[in-house]
Amino acid sequence: MKVVEDDYGTVTGSFQVKNPTDGAMRGTRIGAVCFQPSGKINGGGSHYPDLIPPSGKVLVEVNLITSGRIDRCEAYAAPGDF
Repeated sequence: MKVVEDDYGTVTGSFQVKNPTDGAMRGTRIGAVCFQPSGKINGGGSHYPDLIPPSGKVLVEVNLITSGRIDRCEAYAAPGDF
């Protein structure tokens, strides 16, 4: 995940999400978790892309809310329909 902070202090994470299936994915929740250099969680965010096409990918941008220095962020996808 690429993490950037703009001139106004807004922190955004961007990354690609792939759909390995032959069906469209709708309502997928993408959660991002950010960590301090010590390994403790210090924030994150989420995004819900409208559609991830069959065998396709989308660029996801997540507004992150964090406190302190960010060492790294990781993203996780969860299906929309259980």
